[in-house]
Amino acid sequence: IPEAPNVTLEFEEPSPAPVPDSPPDSPLPPDPVYPAILSWPIIANADRVIIERKIGDGNFEEIAELVKTATTYTEEDSPLPNVTAYRVYGENFRSVMENTQNKTLIQIN
Repeated sequence: IPEAPNVTLEFEEPSPAPVPDSPPDSPLPPDPVYPAILSWPIIANADRVIIERKIGDGNFEEIAELVKTATTYTEEDSPLPNVTAYRVYGENFRSVMENTQNKTLIQIN
């Protein structure tokens, strides 16, 4: 079973969201876009890497499936500040990991 990776998470400075042509009395501009950058060492024994995201009180949802040698993932249009956590783990085709101790959780405060 692949071991839990040590994951780091960085956020780039938000870029202003594109503002469509609108009258001066229009409502608030759109929220800025926050790229989220996750990185981890290669996960031993993994056949693929799974990235999940949790928004608010919702459930974790898979947002990416990467090759086993992947060590970074950038979510260009992360729905921050609504994201409460990211989770990164390895799976192998011989045993699907359901054990949460092998999943690295990044909690966002």
